[in-house]
Amino acid sequence: MKFVILITYCIFLTSCLTDLRTEFNKTEGYSESNQQKGRALILAVNKTVGINKLKDFKSYTVQFSDEFLNFSGAFANPYKNKKTNFKLDLVPNSFNSKMTYLNGKEKDRVSGMTDWKTYSIKNDKKIYKKDKRTQFWLPTYQYFIEFSMRILDADKISYAGIQTYNNKEYELVLASWKSYEPQRKIDQYLIWISKKTGRIEILQYTIRDYYGFIKGVTFMEDYKTFNGIQFPTNMRVKSRLNQKNLMHNMRIENVIFNMTTN
Repeated sequence: MKFVILITYCIFLTSCLTDLRTEFNKTEGYSESNQQKGRALILAVNKTVGINKLKDFKSYTVQFSDEFLNFSGAFANPYKNKKTNFKLDLVPNSFNSKMTYLNGKEKDRVSGMTDWKTYSIKNDKKIYKKDKRTQFWLPTYQYFIEFSMRILDADKISYAGIQTYNNKEYELVLASWKSYEPQRKIDQYLIWISKKTGRIEILQYTIRDYYGFIKGVTFMEDYKTFNGIQFPTNMRVKSRLNQKNLMHNMRIENVIFNMTTN
């Protein structure tokens, strides 16, 4: 009986799609002027942080760490350590990248993706095998690192109003694909741009890959400049905006740029 109740409860939860549309979106809609304003705000962010300079490089390397915290973080942790350090070798505006584990039980493990096919490297040879962990987390890390450049690929971008959080004022932009309304297999993003700094400081998003009701929020903090590009070196992740406890904390320690495209 308990099993039946649990299954019914899960079906109920997965049938409820989290909706990140703001009251502004629901009342003002998605007029051409609102769409133009939303996209213009993202373009302004890109100019402020200089993210478009990534396109001048064939690849770059990020010294990166991800630490999972508290009970919820421990439950979601896909790795064998509480905190895992990585070397991420990334190809801008692509997901043909790889990650090298630098500590703990999986030290020296190398995995990556080519055209969304995952592989591991053993004895200097690529072994292609489906790896759900790499397929989810490697592009997720890269997406956060390159977010303001990547999100312009969304075909639904619209202004979402002004909100205040912790006595700071933000302009909001809603982004998705195909439709602004919640969809079972397509995520929504609500982007909080600081009116003071012109940078993305809060990012809310759905996680449809798991369940329709799951959402997260990342606080993008401590921007530092590497080769003329500003990156958020501290990205704190919670399940809700006002959630007290962190789920995990992603950090950028260093960024090294490799060959130029010229």
